[in-house]
Amino acid sequence: ALCSDFFSEGYEFLQKPPAGFYPRLGVIGFAGIIGLFLARGSKIKKLLYPAALMGIGTSMYYPQQAVAIGKVAGTQLYDWSLQGYIAVESLWKDN
Repeated sequence: ALCSDFFSEGYEFLQKPPAGFYPRLGVIGFAGIIGLFLARGSKIKKLLYPAALMGIGTSMYYPQQAVAIGKVAGTQLYDWSLQGYIAVESLWKDN
């Protein structure tokens, strides 16, 4: 039921999108294509460049959501780095 609600809401949203939605979507998609073009060579670049450029494009149009996501991602990154530091420190003390 939850999945069908999600798809029905998405379908309704695409039927009656907010003003300027499709041009914004085009700019964000084009930023991803440019990222793929710039990321020749490395597989890591092919993942990072399009995602980064699409993220920048999205944050231009939706700054409040970008700030909220950035706060959550920053907190998660801090937690992961702290766990990594604790793990390295415990290995160092064991040796």
